[in-house]
Parts: sequence; structure tokens; C-alpha cells
Amino acid sequence: MQAKLLADGSVSRGDYEEAVKAVGECFARHDLQFTNEGWDPVANQTIDFTFGNPKLSDDEVLSLGDGCQKAYLERIQEGYGTSSKPVMNPAVLKESQDCLAMQGIQTTSKETNVNELIASAGQQQFKTVVKCIKESAQKLYPNRSIYVGG
Repeated sequence: MQAKLLADGSVSRGDYEEAVKAVGECFARHDLQFTNEGWDPVANQTIDFTFGNPKLSDDEVLSLGDGCQKAYLERIQEGYGTSSKPVMNPAVLKESQDCLAMQGIQTTSKETNVNELIASAGQQQFKTVVKCIKESAQKLYPNRSIYVGG
């Protein structure tokens, strides 16, 4: 399936979504519960999901999960990540900019992602920017694991 989706040399958002659906179906065939949490709100370059089965050991779950991801998602995810520009969820971006303003850090209001916020605030404010983004994303998405790159 990955070869078919990669045949045209690019990976679209739709291709990525199709691959995540296929990996979820693979999990189901192996009795793994799959939860699609949606696009990552910080960069919108990955779809976050969880999988598991309390009746299986962690090693069994990881082995089955790894097999499904290698078969249906790994190359697609990598291709989408390298070919797409990170764009923060607008609500997370606004909340992050507000958090930075409360810290006395001005931004241009034209930023769209983590790296642009860091560049706007200044590299010396890296930790504060990451902290504001993480807190903002966790406030808006309290039940999700949040990763902030930069």
C-alpha cells in the first residue's frame, strides 16, 4: 500500500490519512484497540494515535504495532514530514502568542509554526517559547501528549 501511495513521488495529507486508516485496520486485525487522536496541533505533520490490548504483554503489543506501522505507515509518515511545512493549529498559535505577550515577549503575529515563533521572539527566549506552546497546547488539548520541536 505504501508503494502505491508513494508512486507519484509525493505524499499528500490525504495519502497520510489513508495510511493511518490502514494502520488502524491492521491493528484491529491483531486485536489491538486503535484510537485516532487527530492531527498533531503543534505542527500538523503527524496524526497522533494510540493502540493497545490489556490482555497482551507490552512486548506483544509493541511487536504487533511495529509490524503494522512498518507495513502501512512508516514511509508515508516520513515522506509527509519531509515534504510538508509545519503549521500550528490556529487556536494553539493564538494562545501561545498571548502567553508570550504576558511574558513581555513580542511576536510579529505573522508566525505559523514553532520555528517562526522562536525566530520572532529571539533564540535567547527558546525555553520560554517552547514552554508557552506546550502549556497552550495542553490547555486546549488536555488529554493529548504534546511534543514541541524546534
